[in-house]
Amino acid sequence: MPLCGSNDNVGFPGNARETIVRLHDSGTDNIAYDTNYQRPSAARLKTYVKHINFGAAGPRLTTHVLDTARGTPAGGVPVILSLRNSKGVFEELEQGRTDNDGRCEFLKGGNLQPEVYRFYFDTDLYFRKQNATGFFPYVEVVFRVKAGQDNHYHVPLLLSPHGYTTYHGS
Repeated sequence: MPLCGSNDNVGFPGNARETIVRLHDSGTDNIAYDTNYQRPSAARLKTYVKHINFGAAGPRLTTHVLDTARGTPAGGVPVILSLRNSKGVFEELEQGRTDNDGRCEFLKGGNLQPEVYRFYFDTDLYFRKQNATGFFPYVEVVFRVKAGQDNHYHVPLLLSPHGYTTYHGS
């Protein structure tokens, strides 16, 4: 049975045509309306999608940076993910940059292990591009991943020129 659409008319009266449902924001329930299904608009088919994770072998790791002073996502923020080694020193694993929506995903291959990690956000570069001066030239967020606890680790950063807040999101 296809996941996101079908050319199969079985069980549907009238003219059902192929529908493609675009998946986004897998952290929430999404509803997509099948606009190709030929029935009155009040009876449109609803497709519910919740936490579909194609091909990931392990937990996901994401961040979302929001500029609370401007009330917008903070796009273009350089982010470095590091892992603490057995000597307590952080070693860089991956570099990224937030997209226009302020989001960035790391370790897409599912390689998130139960360890201590650090996000380094280059807030100085971000604020310079906004023609502002931030009090904190960078923000480091250190967090622990526990075995078998979560399927998605989300570490948001709420940012302004003179302060920041972070938390374990979902």
